[in-house]
Amino acid sequence: MEGFIKLSTEKLISLSEQELVDCDKGGVNHGCNGGFIDDAFRFIIHNKGLMTESNYPYNRTDGSENSWGTGWGENGYMRIQRDVDAPKGLCGIAMQASYPTAA
Repeated sequence: MEGFIKLSTEKLISLSEQELVDCDKGGVNHGCNGGFIDDAFRFIIHNKGLMTESNYPYNRTDGSENSWGTGWGENGYMRIQRDVDAPKGLCGIAMQASYPTAA
């Protein structure tokens, strides 16, 4: 979203990720428990945008870095091999690839 705004207005504005975490509970999105980018874009469209980062800052708290907890990967982060010769990628990571398009 920030990239689209920059391309259309030539201004780089930092948007609030925290607003999505706190407020986007539609579709399959569940705040810190994950969701899909498609539903996040629907939230942004329905609400006619997001607040700026300065008005709704990100509130990081100590804890696991992902919803699976610190027992997975490196303290909650995990590594996935790239360039795997499989139609759906390693662990099916390429099954539901999403990205916005702009006209």
